[in-house]
Amino acid sequence: PYTLAGAMVHAVLLADRDDLGASAELDERTAAALGDIYGPDHPDTLRCRGNLLLTRRLLGEESAAADREALIAQLSATIGAGHPTVGVLRAGRCLVRALDPQPF
Repeated sequence: PYTLAGAMVHAVLLADRDDLGASAELDERTAAALGDIYGPDHPDTLRCRGNLLLTRRLLGEESAAADREALIAQLSATIGAGHPTVGVLRAGRCLVRALDPQPF
């Protein structure tokens, strides 16, 4: 989980540097790995897919906005419409998953 969380953060940092292609590629691989481990409907998988859709929108993909709205509805049903994660995605901002401190 730490590696995948770190990959999500790295993808957001790449997008912040305007390296959108690399960000989208990393988010795509990370979302696929999260989906394989946790399943496609797990909140972490959905969060990563949300970041990917935001990046794809910046890359000019026409379907990204509609896909993001569908993902927000799915995430709202999973964790609740009032959850801060849902608000961040609705505002069009990427999600950065905080890494818990190591136990040593």
